Amino acid sequence: MYVISRVQLLLQQQKFDLAEKELALHLSNNPNDALAFSMSALVSLGQKKEKKALDAAKKGISLAPENQYTHYVLSQCYLHQNKYDKAEQAIMQALYINPNDEDYLCHLAAIQNDTKKFDKALETINKALVIDPEHDDSKRIKSVIFRGMGKYKEADELASEALKSNPEDAGTFAVKGWTALDTGQTKESLEFFKTAVMLEPTNEYAKSGLVTALKAQNKLFNLFYRYYNWVSKLPSKVRFALVFGLIILIRFISKAKDNNPEIAPYLSIIVFAYIGFVFLVWTIDPIFNILLRFNRYGKHALDKGQTLGANVMACLLLFVALQGILCFTTSFYPIAAIYGGLILTLPVASAFAQYDSRNYKIHLGITIGLATSYIIFIVSFLTGNYALAALSNSIVIYGVVAYSWLASFIK
Repeated sequence: MYVISRVQLLLQQQKFDLAEKELALHLSNNPNDALAFSMSALVSLGQKKEKKALDAAKKGISLAPENQYTHYVLSQCYLHQNKYDKAEQAIMQALYINPNDEDYLCHLAAIQNDTKKFDKALETINKALVIDPEHDDSKRIKSVIFRGMGKYKEADELASEALKSNPEDAGTFAVKGWTALDTGQTKESLEFFKTAVMLEPTNEYAKSGLVTALKAQNKLFNLFYRYYNWVSKLPSKVRFALVFGLIILIRFISKAKDNNPEIAPYLSIIVFAYIGFVFLVWTIDPIFNILLRFNRYGKHALDKGQTLGANVMACLLLFVALQGILCFTTSFYPIAAIYGGLILTLPVASAFAQYDSRNYKIHLGITIGLATSYIIFIVSFLTGNYALAALSNSIVIYGVVAYSWLASFIK
C-alpha cells in the first residue's frame, strides 16, 4: 500500500513520469495487483496516453471486477475520450457495487450535467448530499448544475456556502466566476477566475473561464459572450438543422431570383442575414479568440490550439473579405466565393476545437480537403471550367453539411 499512497501523492503533484516508474517497478513484482493497474491508468491519462490508460483500466477490472474503484477509473478513461455513455455505464457499475459512495455519485452527476441531463444530475447530486451534507465536491457540482439550468442565484449562493467550509477550493471560485459572467458581472468574474487559477494553475475549468472573462471586459466581447451563452445551449442537432436549412434557403432563393430578378437584392439580404446567424452559431468561439489573440494581455491566456485556430480563422475571414471586394467591384466574380468562404468557417472552427483530441488529424484532414475544393472552385470559375467549378462548389457545400453532422461522432 505504500507504493499506491506514494503514487497518489505523485499524481496530485502531476509528477507523472515518476509515478509511472514507481508503478512499473511495483507491477514487475506484483503483476496481479488490480489497484496498481487502475493507478497506472490514471497516470497514463495525466500523460495524455488515452489508449494505454484504457487498456490498463480494463486490466484492473479483469483482475478485480468486484472492486468498485476499478470501474470508477474506467469511467474516467471513457470520460477523457468524450464517450459519455460508456463513462456513465462504468460509474453505474461502481455504484451498483457501492451505492452509497458520495464521490461516485458526484462523478455520475458531473457526467449527467455535461450531457445536459440536468434534472437527472440534480437528483443524483442530491443523493450524494443526503449521504454527506458537507461534501464539498457535491456542493460545487450542484452549483454547476444550477448554472446549467439557468438558476444563477442558487448557483452563486451554494458556491458561496461551499467556500465557507473550503475557502481555497479553486473549482468553487471558478463556479462563482462563471455565474458572475453569465449574469453580466464581468469585473467580478475576472477576479474570481484569477483567484481560481492562482490556487490551481492546472484547473481547466478555471483557465477557460479566465480566457472568457478577459474577453468579456470589452463591451464587444461581452455582447458576443451573451450571444455565445445562448448558442452554447443549442443541441448539436439544432446546429446541424441550421446548416442544412442554409443550403435549402440558398437553393430556393437562387431559383426565386431567376424568376423574379427585380426582388433579387432583397433576397440576397435574407441569405446574408441567415448566413450571418448560422456563421455565428458555429464560429463565435474562434471569433472570440481572434479578438483575444490581438489583445495585449489576452493572447497569453490562449492555449496552442486556440491560438492556431484564431490565426487560421483570421486568415480565412480576410480572404473572404477580399472575395467580397472583388465580387462587388467587378462584374465577373462569383458571389458563391463569398458563400463558400463563410460556409468553410464551420469546419475550420470545429477542427481546431478538437486540437487536443485523439481525432484532431481527422478533423484537420477533412477541413483541408474542403478548403482545397473551395480553391479549385474559384480557380475553375475564373479559368472558364464551369463544370469543374460546379462540382467543386457542390463538394464544399454538401461536404460541410455532412461534416457538421459527422463531427459530433468524431471526437
